[in-house]
Amino acid sequence: MLQTNQNNLLTETGPGTPMGKLMRQYWVPITLTERLEAGGAPVPITILGEDLVAYRSPNGELGLMGAVCPHRGASMALARNEDCGLRCLYHAWLIDRTGKILETPPEPPEVSIGNHVKHVAYPTHETAGVMWAYMGDSAKMPEFPHWVFANLPAANVYATHALQECNYLQALEGDLDAQHAPYLHYTKAEAEVQLRAKKKENEYVFDRRPKTAAKRFPWGVQTVFRYVHKDEQAATFWIHPFIMPFFTMFESNLNDTDGGLLHAWVPCDDKSHYVWSILFSQAPFTDEYRQFIDQTRGYGQVDKQNNYRPLAWTGSGFKQDRAAMARGDSFSGIDGILQQDLAVQHSMGPIVDRSKEHLTSGDVAIVNLRRYLLDAVAASQSDVGHATIPPETYESLVFEAFTDAVETPMSAMLARSRVAG
Repeated sequence: MLQTNQNNLLTETGPGTPMGKLMRQYWVPITLTERLEAGGAPVPITILGEDLVAYRSPNGELGLMGAVCPHRGASMALARNEDCGLRCLYHAWLIDRTGKILETPPEPPEVSIGNHVKHVAYPTHETAGVMWAYMGDSAKMPEFPHWVFANLPAANVYATHALQECNYLQALEGDLDAQHAPYLHYTKAEAEVQLRAKKKENEYVFDRRPKTAAKRFPWGVQTVFRYVHKDEQAATFWIHPFIMPFFTMFESNLNDTDGGLLHAWVPCDDKSHYVWSILFSQAPFTDEYRQFIDQTRGYGQVDKQNNYRPLAWTGSGFKQDRAAMARGDSFSGIDGILQQDLAVQHSMGPIVDRSKEHLTSGDVAIVNLRRYLLDAVAASQSDVGHATIPPETYESLVFEAFTDAVETPMSAMLARSRVAG
């Protein structure tokens, strides 16, 4: 368990907080680019406790800047979207994508406010249908990471996000919890999907006592989950790394595709975050596959008009079918794997009190995650700094601890979960 001060250290991510400063040293997913129409209205969004607006200029460039005008605080979500930047409606101040104030029309020409006032703005990068941003010290900005999906065709990538109204850490920890999957995620339909699949790497619902191993690396924590198959003649060793500061990645070959899945839990503030799922494959995704993913995983089942909140959320809780639970059709009574995760994580409250937990041997990956993050924060506050991931590591990463359980169909970054007899 964590002491209260440690829990606060890991869960507080706003400006000036130790964890917030650490997360700002990495490129962060901000929003889906489908939300940003060229020349359209800026989209208000809160990331790491900062109120921002994201937009795409009429000439196609992405921008991310502070949500209120530096003059008198009017909302930049109302601003005119022009080629050079956003122009505030109140007094027509024009601010470019770097935060430079280009024009202040009410002032005399000789008054150069832009020489001593600069607006909050962050560098952006577009890949996989996602706007990413670097929100840290510009002098220390790293190269954009060489994610394995970055150069795939758009048809081979399916990116989604959903707003989750609780702290990021309880959701990230859920992804490193091997023991919940055969219970929370068990449905008869999911069991049939796993039994029908030719590739058995995703078979996990039949092992009620899965095992977990974990080992620390400079880039994060390598974890391996072992799930014994229904026939008890083979097992899946699920390679599932945590990558700083809030990513996980693993193979996803649902419906016998050959690809992977990147998850991210990006704090909006201390009591909400965006859950990211970026699916990618060597082959283009069909409409049928996307529909299957949305039905079984629930990644795309969000209210796009309501800040991408899950459709299963009714305002008072997630929809739960008690009759299906009684029939044995569903352990949780909740449709969709993402919705099942969100429901239990939300039920823990905005920020769970980890000082009251009673951890078991099955929580080894969660313990390693917490220790790693605490050490990373401590190191980032010292003179020695902390171990970040060199860009080249994304392509050459080799999981040394578990070489017997690893294959690499797309690159060394995407370690295939291996079925072992």
